[in-house]
Amino acid sequence: MSGQRPFEGKLATVTGSSRSFGAVIARHLAAKGASIVVNYTSDSSKEKAQEVVEELRSSYGVKAASAQANLSTLDGPKRLVEIAKAEFSDAENKFQIDMIINNAGVANPEALESLTAEAYDTAFNLNARGPALSGVGRRILTRLQLL
Repeated sequence: MSGQRPFEGKLATVTGSSRSFGAVIARHLAAKGASIVVNYTSDSSKEKAQEVVEELRSSYGVKAASAQANLSTLDGPKRLVEIAKAEFSDAENKFQIDMIINNAGVANPEALESLTAEAYDTAFNLNARGPALSGVGRRILTRLQLL
């Protein structure tokens, strides 16, 4: 393991990494040698996610793939793991996600008295329930038979 690339051979999943802070995290991990799953939710982010993937490959020489998965839904985390497995499994290596960065999140700018139940549920599901209960981490721990 090189001191310059301590994450060489490791796979990182960064949620909400098609732009902004998530993309910065993905770049940092790639610079340290990690392969990256760039997660995004909406169709409007697909092109940005692919641009990040191409940048990670060309600038840092790592494997990278994009994965559209809505982590505020019950099926989203499962879909994210399935895409990662399809992209990063091979005959020589056992599939393993080594790092999970739960960066995806949403905020509601409305005043509390005008906040709808739907907006609250969306924020709560993505920001709290997704990572804690049905998130990628739980899927991985279950797969490793730790839950």
